[in-house]
Amino acid sequence: MKKYERLDINEIVNLEKLKDNDLFKKKNGTINIRKIAKKMNRDYKTIWQELNVFDNINDYNATKAQKIHDKNKRQCRKYSIDFLHYLLKNCKYL
Repeated sequence: MKKYERLDINEIVNLEKLKDNDLFKKKNGTINIRKIAKKMNRDYKTIWQELNVFDNINDYNATKAQKIHDKNKRQCRKYSIDFLHYLLKNCKYL
């Protein structure tokens, strides 16, 4: 298994396809996350976290998941660009 790294866009698209494939469903019709993880050579927890971006696993969409990730990544910066420009403009010691 790989050390945790976020899935890249190709893996996200592949995950969406595998999720909908009947070969990766249990007898009761639910998604077999462990089987998908093994096929993708990823840890179960990585796949589980990616699928749980949405409230319902069956609603998982690769494009929307990537947009959510990009939005969260932009918002997690410690200081916004505007704030840094303000500091550079108004502080003598920088």
